[in-house]
Amino acid sequence: QPIRHLAKSVGRKTISKKPGPSPFKQTAKQAIFCFGLIIPCVYFTATTEAISIGGYDRKFNMFPNPPIIIRDLWDKIKLYLGMNGHSGSHLTTCVLQLIMFNCTVYVVLPRVLRNRAHLFAPYFTSSPTSSAISPLTHMFVHGNSLHLIINMLGLIALTVGWHGRCPPACGSLDWMSSSHLTCFLLSAGMCSAVVCSVRGLITRSATPAVGFSSAIYALMFYELFTKPESRVGIVFTNINVSAREMAYLIVGLEALLLLFSRYHPIDSFGHLVGAAFGYWYAVKGSDLWKEFRDSQVQLLKLNE
Repeated sequence: QPIRHLAKSVGRKTISKKPGPSPFKQTAKQAIFCFGLIIPCVYFTATTEAISIGGYDRKFNMFPNPPIIIRDLWDKIKLYLGMNGHSGSHLTTCVLQLIMFNCTVYVVLPRVLRNRAHLFAPYFTSSPTSSAISPLTHMFVHGNSLHLIINMLGLIALTVGWHGRCPPACGSLDWMSSSHLTCFLLSAGMCSAVVCSVRGLITRSATPAVGFSSAIYALMFYELFTKPESRVGIVFTNINVSAREMAYLIVGLEALLLLFSRYHPIDSFGHLVGAAFGYWYAVKGSDLWKEFRDSQVQLLKLNE
């Protein structure tokens, strides 16, 4: 059965059971897993980027090259969408593989869990009573086809663009490698999941959440605040506003949706946490990252 049915029939009932894991302990385990995974990912990505910057490796990419048939298909897609030759186009292989992985999980997971529906809520949704690995696994689960399509189109629009149209802060992703982008998205999604679980403990709410949306919001707000005075257009209108004003408009809309969260399935709080992560990374986080990466470059030079 579709994932959305699993979420409805399993998620809320499982977390409401009395004989279950302690929400406080599960949230603590989620936080430990989250930061225990982020720290080595950051160190690995910074080290590999330092190797690339130092000239020790001419080609740096966290992902292996896909099969020839996949590359040919992707080249045709890039040609059709006009993804080549502008900001973010060097990330196309990474973006393609992230999309393929999300689509594969969407198709395969319901079949794998067909006779194991009781595993869905604890291992593939984010809530205070979910398992330790749920901050990672919930990111690749989507409630329905529309949810998946919107997130993947958002990923494309914010990274590689199409028909020559670049992200709002043109050039903001030029310095990111594929592994850096992946590390950023995973870190944003997992941190958002942990913060949402903590909020669930405080409010005694354990509504499960799924999806890549928090990571997409983090990427969006990173780009909006990299060049906050750049002009962006509102979809389906001729209105242009500054990137900063667009960010405020999105935050206001999500805050309004949060007030009426009982009447819709959108995880507005998770979106706002992702947005806060992207804002922090644009204002402070990217500078900290560059300092750490440069220290790795110096370390490599000293060890020559």
